[in-house]
Amino acid sequence: MKNDFRSAVFHLCKKLSAYEEAKNIRDIIHDMSVVVTTENDDPKVWKRPPHGDLAQIAAHNRLQFLGYLLADDSVDDINKTPPFKATHLDEKERSVIENAHVTLQLFIDECTNELIARNPKIALLVDPYSLHRRPQLQTSASSIIEAIEFKECADAFKQGKVYSRLFENEALQVLENVDDNIIRQLCALQKRQFTEDFRATTKETEEYIQKITSRNEFNMPDLLLTYSTYCYALRQSLTIALQMLFEAILGHDMLVMNNDNIIDITDHKVDSVYEKYIVLIQEAMIGFSGGEVGSIVLLSCTPTDYNQIKCFGVVFALTVSLIGEFGQSSKITLVTVDEELNEIHPLTDTIMSTKIGTVPVRYKKK
Repeated sequence: MKNDFRSAVFHLCKKLSAYEEAKNIRDIIHDMSVVVTTENDDPKVWKRPPHGDLAQIAAHNRLQFLGYLLADDSVDDINKTPPFKATHLDEKERSVIENAHVTLQLFIDECTNELIARNPKIALLVDPYSLHRRPQLQTSASSIIEAIEFKECADAFKQGKVYSRLFENEALQVLENVDDNIIRQLCALQKRQFTEDFRATTKETEEYIQKITSRNEFNMPDLLLTYSTYCYALRQSLTIALQMLFEAILGHDMLVMNNDNIIDITDHKVDSVYEKYIVLIQEAMIGFSGGEVGSIVLLSCTPTDYNQIKCFGVVFALTVSLIGEFGQSSKITLVTVDEELNEIHPLTDTIMSTKIGTVPVRYKKK
């Protein structure tokens, strides 16, 4: 029995975390991120990590190892914006992090190689790093594992229902003549739209859903919106997978929220785009503990005798309280993901049940 994408990524995470190269990467990132104090330090002077604010800025961008390389490339700009201060990575650090980034980039390439070969502009829509510049590699960087190790994940990704629907149809073929910058603008617009949909489903999204579920005739803009939505779902699936691999390399444990640490499930809502939970737990999620924004988590509990909850989700928001009624606690807002790590599965499931989501689409050249 073949694994789904989510299971395949978990399997790869387990293998990656055990690699000796992963330990080297883990040590480099850890040493860059912590402040080491001594008895001779002046308590009145704020002490920074070895490279100043570099690691903090890199982690804040949530771009996995790419964030560290881009921050290193931007040290001069960082130092022009007080109070931030940073120094460059040394040659060894840069080499280790470049190897780590090349590993994750190879994962993306293996999952999207069919699209790259046939529809490079569509592949750009699916690439999680498409909105960011590629760093200039300064060493002879190479992946810490062979490409064949990604085959299980790549095959599962390509066998998913969203990918299959996208790849089997030609609705986005028209984009192959569009400038790359236009594609990147579309990526940015999608990100903004779905961020707004997370707060509350927007009027535009509701109107689109109403249209596709109540009509049988559609125009080209409807098709473009439908299939670009598939691209967004796939891009977010790969984004979540990259974060899982990143955390596995760094040795982070996945947060499990269960009857032992849950204080309360304060909200559960399913709307047209997302399924959301807000969970209050008895831990303060800080630092390298896992469960940070963008991380995958497991919610597995029995709130009542008749109601079992078990789902994976990605953290969208996190609020930590160090002092309060329950002591140290964290309020976690998550959206559930399906077996394809699709965070907008309520929307794509709806689309796939409509005529526009099921009829074959072929592109006719003029």
